[in-house]
Amino acid sequence: MAGYCSSCGSQLSGSGAFCTSCGAPQDGAHHSGAPQQPFEFPAGSMEPGSSTREAWLDDHEEDWLDEGAKPPANVLRELAKDPDCWVRVLVAGHDDAPLDALRQLATDSDEDVRRDVASNHNCPSDALQVLCADPGDDVRGGVAANRITPPDLVVLLATDASSSVRRSVALRDDLQPEALTRLGHDTDASVRCAIARNILAGSELLDRLAADVNPDVRASVAGRPDLGPRLVGRLAADSQREVRRSIAANNTCPQEVLAALAADMDSGVRIEVAKNETTPPGILRAQAADPDPEVRERIIGNGNSPNYVEMALHANGGTLDPATLASLATEPFDSQRCLVAGNPGTPPAVISALARDRVLMVRRWAAGNPRADAETLRFLSWDPDLAVRLHLAGHPHTPAEILAHFAATGSQQVARTVAANPAAPADVLANLAEAEPLLVAANTATPAAVLRSLATSTDEDICAAVAGNPGAPPDALAGLAEDHLQLVAGNPSTPPDALRELRSHSDEDIRKEVAGNPGTPVDALRELTADPATDVREALLYVPTLPPDILRTLARDPDEDIRTKVATHPGTPVDILRQLATDPEMWVREGAATNPSTPPETLATLADDDASVNSAVAGNPNTPRDAQRKLAWWPSMSPLVLRELATDPDEEVRGLVGRNKSTPLDMIVLLAADPEWSVRFRVAGNSACPASQLRTLATDPEELVREYAAFNANTPPDALRRLADDPDPDVREKARANPATTEELLATAALPAPGWYPDPHVPHHHRYWDGANWTDAAQ
Repeated sequence: MAGYCSSCGSQLSGSGAFCTSCGAPQDGAHHSGAPQQPFEFPAGSMEPGSSTREAWLDDHEEDWLDEGAKPPANVLRELAKDPDCWVRVLVAGHDDAPLDALRQLATDSDEDVRRDVASNHNCPSDALQVLCADPGDDVRGGVAANRITPPDLVVLLATDASSSVRRSVALRDDLQPEALTRLGHDTDASVRCAIARNILAGSELLDRLAADVNPDVRASVAGRPDLGPRLVGRLAADSQREVRRSIAANNTCPQEVLAALAADMDSGVRIEVAKNETTPPGILRAQAADPDPEVRERIIGNGNSPNYVEMALHANGGTLDPATLASLATEPFDSQRCLVAGNPGTPPAVISALARDRVLMVRRWAAGNPRADAETLRFLSWDPDLAVRLHLAGHPHTPAEILAHFAATGSQQVARTVAANPAAPADVLANLAEAEPLLVAANTATPAAVLRSLATSTDEDICAAVAGNPGAPPDALAGLAEDHLQLVAGNPSTPPDALRELRSHSDEDIRKEVAGNPGTPVDALRELTADPATDVREALLYVPTLPPDILRTLARDPDEDIRTKVATHPGTPVDILRQLATDPEMWVREGAATNPSTPPETLATLADDDASVNSAVAGNPNTPRDAQRKLAWWPSMSPLVLRELATDPDEEVRGLVGRNKSTPLDMIVLLAADPEWSVRFRVAGNSACPASQLRTLATDPEELVREYAAFNANTPPDALRRLADDPDPDVREKARANPATTEELLATAALPAPGWYPDPHVPHHHRYWDGANWTDAAQ
């Protein structure tokens, strides 16, 4: 017996592999057995304008328009004829609309209907061909943006009279090279902007667009994540602020360029640098003194801001004092006061003042601050705002009487928040157990008697919450073990005997929970060191107080990840750390290098290891001074140690500190004036070196110092211009190759005038430059 088409719902006329109505291939299951009945409308409902039809639509439109719903094809086919254009629009954009319905709607009288057909990823190619010549710009734009539009139609639309259509074509990521190039030369700037953002645009095209007369086009290029250093430097020096703002907002912008833009004359550029989540802490620290309050506001809101919980840092690495924080709390920007009010580094007295702010959002942030004291929270408890009361209901320091009052008289939301608060008094939680059993069952402060009662609930979720609650009494857990074994196995309150029994359970996940449970008896943990499952043995290392003998056993484990975790474990004995420091696997040695218990002599040995191990040694507070001197160039080195090493008597050590991007700014300034040129040239190459110091280093008598300054992207334009004129050819070459060197700058650069200059080959001598070449005359 014939069945029904799986695509359009039409009755099949035979047992063929394709539907004769829509041509769709058929699943063999639809061609035999009982027929699948197509959807039938209520009698009389499909009469145009009938009240039955309208009532049916009102009742069922949400069902067939829900995301993921697959209405029968004959429903969509009939609704494609609906007199209401809104219904036809929804059918035109539906993923399951039959092809014949889409063909019909492609000639619909309503432009919105035709537009949605043109954008439908299932639209047949012949309908797209028709829509390609549609009089509506939005319709042709939909064809241009449709992923299934044939390439020949895309090429045709690339020459469309409407710039909005050409712009849609320009955004496609499957453009042919000739269309890409043509649109890159389009007379409309918005089309060129779209090409500038297109991932297919190559370096040659981007070079041209980066020099486009329209700043919006250049700004679009500046926002790309794949810009090379040369283009970044050119666009960062653009005369138009919108271009520099786009570069400053680019998350792939090099740090040295961000440093230069942080000093831009336009406050909008500096704001974008302050907002950029990749801006390094050193630059944000310097911006904390920016004269524009909005720049300072953005620094505070930047997640990469140095020591964010204390809002900002002085240049010497210290935190802002309470008086400064109090001053910031009076800034005119409401959003900045919000950030101060919510920052966990803000002093309680400042939070108390902000709790009385006229702006509601500031009070909300103050109410949620963990450093808010009890008196501030009492004051806020009178605030009529629901969000403020919700913050108080979940606050760890809210006085017990306020939580009790909220639980008894507050809204359901407030009561639920109190039920989840571990600071809630026991009697309050007991009273809430009936209204909010799930939240009370998960609260670690819930009394044992209440948890026992909840453990007998018929609700599986409530029982599971009790089973995972570390405060649950052992007898309650025993009753839950059968149905919630994994949660019970990971609960530190589970009786030791039960955990001993579970250590040999056949389920690996159960044994893993037992292995990581701090309440598991030591004898059971010892047996689990021989477990065949790697995940189980590894879970043992989540127990913070493992006995030394277990750590010694795991230090010999064949799995390198386990040995690495032993190397970083806070309880690993010193003799084991010495052993792991010689492990054949680099990751294990790196783990030992990070452990503060690793002895200094072992760390000194690891200082000669692989690069990642060196970095770990540099950041270890236990590393001896001789090893620190050797590794002074690693960014993982503590700023306090770098500050001490910056005055080391060995010029090589000072040079290593000078090249370190983590070196405090005042120490970089100090080293830039070091009497040894071997120190100064390394500072000149440091991207963290401020522009003012680079300007001085650009005039250094030593050629190598000037050469490194010439290639530093943070070197200011006036210094680069001078370096591009330098008598030494190596310096000129580096200056001209600097990504920050613009074509305009090079156009003003000329060879030095004839005269005596420092000899590039003989230190402390001078040689005569004739304006084009070095002569033999020397002195």
